Amino acid sequence: DSDAEPKEYDAFVSFNQTDYNFVRSEIMQHLEEKEHFKLCVHFRDFLAGIPIADNISNAINRSHRTIILLSREFLASSWCHYEFQQVHYKVMREGQGRLLVILMEDIQPKDIHDKVLRSYIKTHTYLHRHENLFWEKLVFNMPE
Repeated sequence: DSDAEPKEYDAFVSFNQTDYNFVRSEIMQHLEEKEHFKLCVHFRDFLAGIPIADNISNAINRSHRTIILLSREFLASSWCHYEFQQVHYKVMREGQGRLLVILMEDIQPKDIHDKVLRSYIKTHTYLHRHENLFWEKLVFNMPE
C-alpha cells in the first residue's frame, strides 16, 4: 500500500461531532477546495444502511491517510476510539505511516487513558492545531 496505489480518497477524517464546524469550514475548505485533495467525512460519504463499523473500515481502507482530530471529546467517544483502533491496526499490519494526528487542544499523554493511543502520541510526531505553519505541515503530510 503506497501513495502510488490508487485509492478513492486522499484522507479519511476521524473526529468527534464537536469538531464538525472545524471540519466543514476549515479542513474541507482548505484541503478540498484550496489544495484539491479528496476527503472522506462520515456525514457526507458514509453509506446509509451499512453498519457504522463497516463504513469506518471501508473509509480507512479506501484512503491513503487517516487524519485524527484529537480532542477531549474524541477521547471520550467510543466510536472515535474504534476508529483509532482500526487505523492503528492497519498501520501496524502494513508498516505504513498513514496516520496523521492533529491535537485540537492541549492534551498531555497522561490525559489519554487508552494505552495504545497514549503510546502512539509519545512515539510519533503529530501536529498541533495552533502551531505555526499548521496548514503547510498538514499539506506536506498529505499524499503526493
